Amino acid sequence: MHRIGKGLLFAAALLIALGGLPAARGQEGTRGFINAREFAESQGIAYQWFPMQKMLVLTKGHRLMRLVVDQTQAVVDNQPFTLPSAPRLEDGQVMVPARSIIQVFGVTSNQAPPPPGPIATPPPPGPPPATIIDPGPPAVTPGANPDPAAGAILVTARHSVREDHTRVVLEFDGNVSFTTETPGPGKFKLRINGCQNLIPTKRTNPVGRDLKGVSYNSGPNRQGLVVNFDLPEGARPPTIETVGNPFRMILSFYAPPGALTASPTAAIASGPTTRVASAAPNLPKAATGSAVLSLVTAPTQLTAQPAPTVPEIAIDVPLATLSRSIFQGRAIIIEPAHGGSDKGASVPGLPSEKEITLAIGQELQRTLRKMGFAAFLLRSGDTDIPNDRRLAAINKAGGDLFVSLHVGASADENQEGAACYWYDPKGVNLEVDTGGKLSPQLVFTEWTQTTRFDLARFLGQKVRDRLTSHLGTKDRGALGLPLQPLQFLVYPGIVVEVGMLSHPQEGPRLASKGYQEAAAKAIANGIVDFFNGIRLNP
Repeated sequence: MHRIGKGLLFAAALLIALGGLPAARGQEGTRGFINAREFAESQGIAYQWFPMQKMLVLTKGHRLMRLVVDQTQAVVDNQPFTLPSAPRLEDGQVMVPARSIIQVFGVTSNQAPPPPGPIATPPPPGPPPATIIDPGPPAVTPGANPDPAAGAILVTARHSVREDHTRVVLEFDGNVSFTTETPGPGKFKLRINGCQNLIPTKRTNPVGRDLKGVSYNSGPNRQGLVVNFDLPEGARPPTIETVGNPFRMILSFYAPPGALTASPTAAIASGPTTRVASAAPNLPKAATGSAVLSLVTAPTQLTAQPAPTVPEIAIDVPLATLSRSIFQGRAIIIEPAHGGSDKGASVPGLPSEKEITLAIGQELQRTLRKMGFAAFLLRSGDTDIPNDRRLAAINKAGGDLFVSLHVGASADENQEGAACYWYDPKGVNLEVDTGGKLSPQLVFTEWTQTTRFDLARFLGQKVRDRLTSHLGTKDRGALGLPLQPLQFLVYPGIVVEVGMLSHPQEGPRLASKGYQEAAAKAIANGIVDFFNGIRLNP
């Protein structure tokens, strides 16, 4: 089954934004504005979003445009550029004045605008049944034999991670042809004829949730290009769309069934990204904005077992004393992980992770306030924050410390104990090139140079020590990892895994109200130990 091409849909949306067609119900933008990401993808423009600065950078060739949400002053090629209206955020998408962005980059769609009348809508979410999506006369021709003398160059290989799939875009400077193969389970091979180089001049690394590996090799007799993709177990081959001017192949790799419900413990170790769910009804400051970073913590349903018995547990945890009054009133931002439709880890017969973390978070807030701190919950009920708002909400809260609460689960029932994690930037490289002076790597480098990771490490060690000593649980370590939920945090933060819900004895303890209260007091004591153990420079 063929589908209407993206170029045709974009042309219709563009006419609506410019006032050439009446806006149909359900269209993305409003009159005069257009979705910046959709425009960039349709025109082969590199799109980079920096949530902390609420800044968008668009680049194509030597042309660079920098925009900031709610500001009419932009920059084009290092020169001031005034917009008729300020860009704005709508449902996590950046909407920009259509005429201005077209003035800077132009429109090179090879699709004719549709006649007035009903506008076709895109297919519903989810992996489509067809392997090849035909948007019209393709610029990249499946199975054709182009003139070898007119070989093209693979200019860019870039990717973007979406809610349910990863999109890989291969951009060429001329026409090519291609064939596809599935040599075995978890293998997908793309043979591109008429390509003169093996490695693109600009590329990003798409390996993550939906892709295990990518390699570039030459074809038979060292001619052409073969791109090999390693897929997760159970994943189907990608869908492929071809677009012209510039010549591009768009491959959409969808997560296999159940991939978004993986173990949160495994996720912390491996680092792919989905989301953490929560809401912000009572932060000290307005918690709005946009962000793209998130924690890999999705529902985990373990094999059905007889319902465990939840014991009544009472653990006496004396509260520590804050010995330095200068730290009275410091703000602690608490994130009870998960919420809403995202249950987190779950075991039959026990409360889910989202319920346990909320109970511990509420008790932690009460305890910290008794100790003289200002404590705020990122969510106070069974609700969530979308991924594009989570980091902005945390940073805008303006806290002194951030604590994200979790419980783990594992297929190995012998795994038990508490662990704490802080962000360790070692070995992290953001392989993204915006084509201009500003790049994600530069932003990341600046962030790592101005962030006190030593304070986060000290906090994690103090909280781990208190949890293991007060609860008598196994010590699973205090470790530094490049965790997505802590990346670009502007004040010290840690991820606390209070225990393992999947352990036959520890799981029922975590479900006990008395144990949850003891865990909250232990974490609070660790925070007090942190403040008692640091000094302020005069």
